[in-house]
Amino acid sequence: MNDDIEELKEKIRKLNPSDFDGYTCFKELSPEQRLDWLAELVVFVYESRSFRIKS
Repeated sequence: MNDDIEELKEKIRKLNPSDFDGYTCFKELSPEQRLDWLAELVVFVYESRSFRIKS
């Protein structure tokens, strides 16, 4: 599990500020793409709730 957290931290370090600008083109997605996007969001939230990063 510690390896998973380190891998996640490394991926976060590689992100750019523009990755967090909140722009997803959601209005331009097809209904199927919107459902896929929302499903991935649900999975992300569910899985991320299990992580507890202790400082």
